[in-house]
Amino acid sequence: MRSGPGDFGISPAKAPETPSSAVEFLILWNTATAAVELGALAPGLTGWLITQTTVVERVIRIGAGLLLAYPSLSQDVIGKILFGLAGPLP
Repeated sequence: MRSGPGDFGISPAKAPETPSSAVEFLILWNTATAAVELGALAPGLTGWLITQTTVVERVIRIGAGLLLAYPSLSQDVIGKILFGLAGPLP
């Protein structure tokens, strides 16, 4: 069997199996965490959400975003709680 330019040498017999539901959950969890992280870091670093944010909100949002950067369950939970404590959207 010859490999073509986009084949990468993977034959159908060696193709990976369909991910289990646990792997799919982790993919969705990490994707949602990355979205919350960006939603926390962006207003924290720029100082603007819809209106100008206070210094306390900025510090909390930056802390939450940094906690969410590393994918571990405990840091994800703490980061999401901090993100919620930073204040509701105006």
